[in-house]
Amino acid sequence: MNSTMHATSAYLVYNGIYWLWFETNPPSLACFLIIIFGIFPDFDGLYFSLKTKTSSHGTEFQHHLNSWFHWPICWFPLIIVFLLSLIFNFYPQYFIIPMLGIYLHMIFDSAACGDGMMWLHGFKKTDYARYINLYSSKTDGYHGNYWGARYQQTVFYILENILAGITISLTIWYMIRDNSYDFWNIGVIILLIAFILGGILGPRGKFKEEPKEGRYADYREHSGYLNWMKENNYIFNEKRHPVKKREK
Repeated sequence: MNSTMHATSAYLVYNGIYWLWFETNPPSLACFLIIIFGIFPDFDGLYFSLKTKTSSHGTEFQHHLNSWFHWPICWFPLIIVFLLSLIFNFYPQYFIIPMLGIYLHMIFDSAACGDGMMWLHGFKKTDYARYINLYSSKTDGYHGNYWGARYQQTVFYILENILAGITISLTIWYMIRDNSYDFWNIGVIILLIAFILGGILGPRGKFKEEPKEGRYADYREHSGYLNWMKENNYIFNEKRHPVKKREK
């Protein structure tokens, strides 16, 4: 999913946890940080652009396949750090932020994406796993702005903007109630407005057409992944998702 969904889901879940934990709203800095970590795995798009000197808007950008930023096991140390902070009561309300934001990002990237998430991907680049991509009939197989143009046609796009409205309203309520018009609260609102506008003004023109590489020009045509499927007895089902081959 895109930045609006990642940011708002992380913000609202963290706020819910914080209210249950401390019976009050979280500090404005924590609210800002949870949004940053909610979108953090997608910073690999910036790295891709700098490394290849090309944009991440086209089909060639395959970060769920090639970037460790989107391999859940690589972030496992964050769980350990949070548990230690909880055991020693050392600011667990802050140490939960990176873990929660990043793993919520991956949960939401397991639906309505171009490929989905490999939850069991190992540490090595070739330690592939089965992709999970739920509710993806409109978006599956598309990437970059080609994916974005189709994501706008899903219910998730409508939902994320509703959540963004709730998040902005909640932040404004915190500001008025606490008389706290600081940088972090204002930063939350500015980021969310930018994400919303990015969606509204999103992919146009050629991106609404089929990519020249065709649909499914991703792991389904990647030799390394196809070899892994063969070695591990996987095949593509009618949705072109990898599933275990049934033994006769």
